Amino acid sequence: MSAPKPAPRDQYHHGDLARELLEVSVAILAETGADAFTLREAARRAGVSHRAVYRHYTDKRALLAAIAEGGYRALAADMEQAVATTHAEPTRTPGDALLAIAEAYLRFALREPARFQVMFGPRLNLDERFPSLEVAIKETVSVLSRELRAVGPDVTSAVRRDAGVSLWAAVHGLSSLVLSRRIRLRDTHIHSYVGTTMTPVIAGILRVLRP
Repeated sequence: MSAPKPAPRDQYHHGDLARELLEVSVAILAETGADAFTLREAARRAGVSHRAVYRHYTDKRALLAAIAEGGYRALAADMEQAVATTHAEPTRTPGDALLAIAEAYLRFALREPARFQVMFGPRLNLDERFPSLEVAIKETVSVLSRELRAVGPDVTSAVRRDAGVSLWAAVHGLSSLVLSRRIRLRDTHIHSYVGTTMTPVIAGILRVLRP
């Protein structure tokens, strides 16, 4: 009896093809950007028919939303790890966790530039099609919110929110400048450069949170 023929690529198990489509799509985005990205090219790179993509992602925006969701979850994990490392330091100061979050943010942007651009490009969920994406975003924001609350427990939530936006705007601006090579930064200098640029921002935030 002859051995059974392998299943065609279109018959991948759901998780296998869905994951492969995400991986090849991130590679394509790094080459072309989101505007030129197409599901047809993702299917071609994955070695499946165009219609196979629609079994997992109903349209281009659904695939981009899945990429963004994975990015937010990875960023949250990086930030959590950075905070945990900082809290383990016996000589830490009140702003050290915020500085660690800023550094983790920049490092993520440099490690995952294509995913980062999708995450912070045009809003993908204005019509609330992707609730799991919103959950991932909130989980990421909650890491920063928790640390701001620890530093400034006695100020209002609105004050903490504005402080968080200030830090986010500063580190996101820095990340964007480095990604666009307006600022050239070696990997070995990331830690010191984040300290130099973000410490004044965090000092101002601490004055607001601890009046």
